[in-house]
This record gives sequence, C-alpha cells and structure tokens, in this order.
Amino acid sequence: GRQLGFDGKTLIHPHQIDTANRVFRPTEAAIARARQVMTAWEDARDRGEGLCVLDGRLIENLHAAEAARIVAIAEAIDALNRSA
Repeated sequence: GRQLGFDGKTLIHPHQIDTANRVFRPTEAAIARARQVMTAWEDARDRGEGLCVLDGRLIENLHAAEAARIVAIAEAIDALNRSA
C-alpha cells in the first residue's frame, strides 16, 4: 500500500497495529525534511512572506501543511509506541 501512495490502512485486528505503524511511519529522512520545510515556512511567514525557497525549491502553504501532516503522523505513532 505504501508503494501505491497510501499512508495508512484500516485494521481488523489489534495484532496488525505494530506492523502497520512500522510500514506506514514516515522515514527519518522524510521527517527531517518535513521539519526543515516547516521551519523555513514559519520563518518566511514571520517575515510576512507568502512563500519561500528551500534548497532551490519553492515552499508554499500546501507544502507546509503536508510537512506538518508528516510530522504529526510520526509523532502520533511514536506516542503510541511509548505508551505500549
């Protein structure tokens, strides 16, 4: 599913949770990049700018929103793993 672009799966048994979280958790590289995008976006917004460039790539609100989603997914999975 991940190779097809899905970012999660409906589960029917609790024993599937660990595997699904392991498979669908964003990679460390994706999380690091998402954090960079969020920081660049926040800095630009603080300057009153509506976009910015990070490593030669244009960053807009939609990219910041996707970056925040990636970080939120990783943090939610990590929180579940810590509480287990």
